[in-house]
Amino acid sequence: MDIDPEKSINLYRIIQEWTGNLRHHSTATCATVSLAESEGEITLDITDNGAPFDPSAVTSGGLGLENLNRRVKALQGTLNFFEKNGTNHISVKFFK
Repeated sequence: MDIDPEKSINLYRIIQEWTGNLRHHSTATCATVSLAESEGEITLDITDNGAPFDPSAVTSGGLGLENLNRRVKALQGTLNFFEKNGTNHISVKFFK
């Protein structure tokens, strides 16, 4: 998969930020990171088995979500959080 170097850095930092958040704030014992491309659209999915995550309930005052949103904006992409069958999902989508 060929991704612009600047976009690659943002992807790396998103993964780093989110896995760091999982390590520090989550009850997850397992996480999966996947990256896929379809028709020029890149999708980064991170799933975990921790307690359900509600971004609107975050009150820590930390910069984690702010950093994620800033990096996704730099990619001109979308960021979605959802829970399905007891698994948390973070999904970032953008075009190459």
